[in-house]
Amino acid sequence: MKCLAERLKPLMPKLVHETQTSFVSGRHITDNICVLQEVVHSMRAKSGRKGWMTIKVDLAKAYNRIRWSFVRDTLQVVALPEQFTELTMQCILTAKMCIQWNGGLTNEFSPSRGMRQDL
Repeated sequence: MKCLAERLKPLMPKLVHETQTSFVSGRHITDNICVLQEVVHSMRAKSGRKGWMTIKVDLAKAYNRIRWSFVRDTLQVVALPEQFTELTMQCILTAKMCIQWNGGLTNEFSPSRGMRQDL
């Protein structure tokens, strides 16, 4: 997967919006916290708070897993070569995992509910 990530690196500025801060080299998810603090400060300072609203999202759940179909659809939407898309999907779909437990490893198994982003 690291090889694929390196190949995609030059394309990322065209694919990732400038306001996305998480999972982008040189940007941090905490950048949005600073923006939010400024928004809340402005809301409190503004007289007649009518018309202002904030929404809190649970980031742990929002970024926890990626559906395999989403990966395929995204690669196709950005018009990457079909061979590249198929190679990427094979890397995902043939992945095997095991768990380290009490100093040993469990038997291998295939993930069945999506892929963690940090793999």
